[in-house]
Amino acid sequence: MENKITGVHLDLKGLMFRPEYISALFADLDALGINTVLVEYEDIFPFNEIDIAWDKSVVWTKSTLNHFLSEARKRKIEIIPLQQCLSHLEYAFRWKKYRHMAEDPSTPRTLCLQSPDGRALVRKMLRQVIEAHPESRFIHIGMDEAVGLATCDKCLGKGSVLSAFLGYLDELIDFVHSLGKEPIIWSDMLEDNLQPELIEPFAGRVTLCVWDYSTGGDKTHLARINGFRISREWLDKGKDELPYIWGNYGYVEDLPRDILALVEPFRQGKWFKSLFQADLFTQMGFKVIGAGASRMSGDGQMLPDYGRVYNNLDTWSRALERNNQLGLIATSWARASSFYKPNLPFDLTWPGIGRLARSMGHVPEPFWQGLSWDEIDRIAANVARYRTTGNFESELFSELKSAGELVQNHTFEWRSLTLLAEVHRWQRHCADASHDMEFFLCAPRMVTEWWDKELLRLESLLGEGGALKERTISHFSERYYGLAFDEWINALFAPSINHLLACITGGKEKREATRHLFNGTDAHGE
Repeated sequence: MENKITGVHLDLKGLMFRPEYISALFADLDALGINTVLVEYEDIFPFNEIDIAWDKSVVWTKSTLNHFLSEARKRKIEIIPLQQCLSHLEYAFRWKKYRHMAEDPSTPRTLCLQSPDGRALVRKMLRQVIEAHPESRFIHIGMDEAVGLATCDKCLGKGSVLSAFLGYLDELIDFVHSLGKEPIIWSDMLEDNLQPELIEPFAGRVTLCVWDYSTGGDKTHLARINGFRISREWLDKGKDELPYIWGNYGYVEDLPRDILALVEPFRQGKWFKSLFQADLFTQMGFKVIGAGASRMSGDGQMLPDYGRVYNNLDTWSRALERNNQLGLIATSWARASSFYKPNLPFDLTWPGIGRLARSMGHVPEPFWQGLSWDEIDRIAANVARYRTTGNFESELFSELKSAGELVQNHTFEWRSLTLLAEVHRWQRHCADASHDMEFFLCAPRMVTEWWDKELLRLESLLGEGGALKERTISHFSERYYGLAFDEWINALFAPSINHLLACITGGKEKREATRHLFNGTDAHGE
C-alpha cells in the first residue's frame, strides 16, 4: 500500500513549535515514509482582516507559511489544509463580535446556518486557506461534531439535522469545486444521522474521512450507526460482562428495519466487524480516507497509550486494504477544542507515526538509531502498560535509561519521552501520598510521629515537583513557546502541587491537635 495516502495530522491549536523546527519536522516525516500532512491551522493562520488569534505571538507570518509549504514540496509531501466550516469554531466564536454567529452563544462552537454573517465569515476563511495552498488537491472542510445544529430559535422548524447539514454541505461542495479543490469531510454526522437515500447522492462529490481512534482487532462490541450502538446480547451478564462503553449508547436491534439491514452483514452475534463504516461507505460509492489516532484527547498531557495507537492503526490499514481505499491518516489532537487544556507534545507521537508507516507497507529505518523497531515497539508497549496500570515502574525506568544510552539521534524526542515518564511517576506518587494523608485527615487518632513522617513525604514530593517543573520548562522551551506552552506546564504541575499544599496544611493542623491529645499526663492526655 505504499502508493496510498500515509498521512499525519498536524494540529496547531495546542503546543506551538518554533518555526525553526519546520525543516527538521518534514525531514523526519519523509524519512519514515509519510507522504501527506493534514494541517489544521485554527487561529495561527495569517488571515487577512479576520482578527481571531488568542496568542498573537505564535501566529504564523505569510513567510512562515510559505516556508512550511516549501519544505513539504521539497520532500514531496502533500499538504491537505483543514478549515472547519460548521463546528469546532470556538476559536472564532469565543470573541464577542463573532459570538452571535453561533448556534448557542453560551457554548459557541457550531455555526448557526441562519446567520448570514456567520456563513460569510466561514467562506472568507475557507477562501483564504484554499488560495494559500495552490498546489493542494484537497481541502478538508471539517463538518464534524456539529453539536446543537438546527436547534436555535432561528433554525427550529426549518428541517431535520441531516437536511440542514446536507443542504449546507451541498453549497460548500460547489464553492470548493469552483476554487479547483476536492472537498473532504469527517464522516460522523452522516453516521449519526444515517439515511442512505439522502447521503448516497453525495458519493463522487466529497471524500469521507472516517474516524475511529480506539477500535482494534477484528471485532468490536460498539457500532456508530445513528448514535453508538451495542447488541442487547451483552445484557446477558451470565455469559459475559458488558464491555466498557464511553458515553451514551442504544441497542442495534432498535434501529429502523432498513438501517438494520445495512448493518446485519457486518454483525456476528453481539460483535461487529471492526471499522465496517469503511465497508459501508465504500458500498455507497464514496472515496474513503481512514483516520486513526497517534494522539487523542483522552491521552492527556503526558504519555500516549501506544498499545491503543498500534492496534488501532494496524486495524485501520487492514480495513482500507480490503476496500482498496485512498489511505490512512493518523490524527494527532493537540487539544480537544480551543477551550480545553493542551495535550501532550507532538514529540511523543513518533513511535505511533512509525507504526503507521509500517502498517501501510513502508520499511523505514528506526526513528531512534541504535534501537531496532522491535526494541522501540517493546518500550512503547511498556510505557503504555505503565501509563494504564502504574505497574512495573522500576523495570520501565531501568529500560528507558539503558535504551537511552544507545540512542544516537533524535535525542530531544527521547528526552521528551523519558522526562514526561518522570512527570507521570511524580504525579502518581503525589496522588498516593495525598490519598494516604486525606484518609486520616478526617480522623484524630494517628500519633504525632506518623504526621511527621507523612508531612516529610509530602514536602519531599513538593520539592521534587519544583525541580522537575524547572527541568521540564528548560527542555521543552527549546522547541515550544507561547501561551499554550504556559498552559500545558500549568496543567502538568499545578493540580498536584496545589493538592500537596492543601494536604500539608491539613496535616500540620492535625499534627498539632494530636500533639495536644497524646502528650498529656495520663492515657487520655489529661
